[in-house]
Amino acid sequence: MVWLLAADGSWARAENAATPIIHQGGPRRLWDRVEAVRRQWEDAGRFPLDSLSVSLTPETGTLTARNGWTFTL
Repeated sequence: MVWLLAADGSWARAENAATPIIHQGGPRRLWDRVEAVRRQWEDAGRFPLDSLSVSLTPETGTLTARNGWTFTL
């Protein structure tokens, strides 16, 4: 089981790794955002995750890879 929690009260819970069962609540759909990042990562050729840097502020976050790929959270 994996939990995602945010300060605004948003949350997501994933159960069963083989075929995940997702539960979400709050003002944002956190799991949907994770899936969007995963799809873009796959479309970019699945570069090594250790090439990512993360920039976080109270308002937003950005993932950036050495190959120039970027994703705003």
